[in-house]
Amino acid sequence: MRKDRLERRLRLALSWRDTLLRRHAVNVRRGIDGTHRVSLSKRGTHPVEAAESHIEKLRHQARREAARAATDLRRALHARERLLARAAAGQKTNLRRLNRRSRALAARINRGRKEVARLNALVSAETGDQAGGYVEMPENAYAKALRQARGNPWQGVPAEDRRTIVLGTLAVVLAVLGVIAYARWDEGVRFEAGFTGTDQSVLRIVCVNNTPSPIVLHMPWPGEVQPGKRRQAYGANLYVSLDGGKTFRLFPSAGKAWTYQGTPTLVEEPIQVPPRMRTEVMLELPALNLPGDGKGLLRLLCTRGDGKEVLRFGWEQTEKGRGE
Repeated sequence: MRKDRLERRLRLALSWRDTLLRRHAVNVRRGIDGTHRVSLSKRGTHPVEAAESHIEKLRHQARREAARAATDLRRALHARERLLARAAAGQKTNLRRLNRRSRALAARINRGRKEVARLNALVSAETGDQAGGYVEMPENAYAKALRQARGNPWQGVPAEDRRTIVLGTLAVVLAVLGVIAYARWDEGVRFEAGFTGTDQSVLRIVCVNNTPSPIVLHMPWPGEVQPGKRRQAYGANLYVSLDGGKTFRLFPSAGKAWTYQGTPTLVEEPIQVPPRMRTEVMLELPALNLPGDGKGLLRLLCTRGDGKEVLRFGWEQTEKGRGE
């Protein structure tokens, strides 16, 4: 379709020039100086120059199309050579499939040769007849015909289908943008956890915010993680198991167990983490006051505001105030 439009437009441009040159030749034979009668285009360009400009641009397009067609033809020829080489080598293959593939390649090669010849003929054409046939029309109609021959990509597409295509394309673009934004947040916020000192009585929780926007930390969350919170909100909760890890329940570790910059964190006032910054929160194990003999399995769960888990860190509390 694109090549047909290209051929149509080149025929029009060459026919336009042919018409102008023929009229000029007639005027010369009659001894009439018709140069002053040739009207300029809206941009002040002489019609012959306008026609020549169209011809050069369209020839350039035809050369590019011819190069693409020649590349496709070479690929088809190489594919047929490889196919024949495998057959000659006696490699095991399905004869029916081999014949079907061979016929398809032969048809592709035949089309490719015709296409290359057709495009090369367009490149070398000097008149409308050589480009497929002279197109006769009034001189002042060629420019409009060339614009119309560019073609409308929506031509022949029903209005309902156009809306479907536009909405579908928009949905894909929005989905891609959403994935990019989602990836930026997931990769930009990172949590780490580990014990400090040799007695392992303090757990350090590090939050790194590499995103371009600030985030808030709830250390701990005010209860269970609540879906629907903003994605810029992060936090942690502590869970304990007293039955060897079969079940974990939320441990109400408010008070002095969680500290930020040496002072206890406040549930009502989350910690602000600016863009491209990191912050540390300490969990003082001696202040947990585990039930019973103070032993059990503990699990730190860091999550995003929408419930997505970003870090899970577990350890065994072997004695009061000491983790392993």
